[in-house]
Amino acid sequence: MNTVFLNNITDLFSKPDGTERIDQALCGMTANILEQQGGWVYVETCYGYRGWVQKSRMRQVARRTAWDLAPKMILS
Repeated sequence: MNTVFLNNITDLFSKPDGTERIDQALCGMTANILEQQGGWVYVETCYGYRGWVQKSRMRQVARRTAWDLAPKMILS
């Protein structure tokens, strides 16, 4: 199921409890939901990272968006 991150920056956590942040995703980036647990979803981001996110910070999308299809660069 394709979803999109809603907040400017969304934290991804190692467990569905919000204690250990392992990554951050930007608003508009897409992810696939792999698992759900209470108010949390386990996702794989468009760049291959996996982590737990609060479900309220994502929205399901029915199709690939123009942003998803456009070329991107990740800077660190």
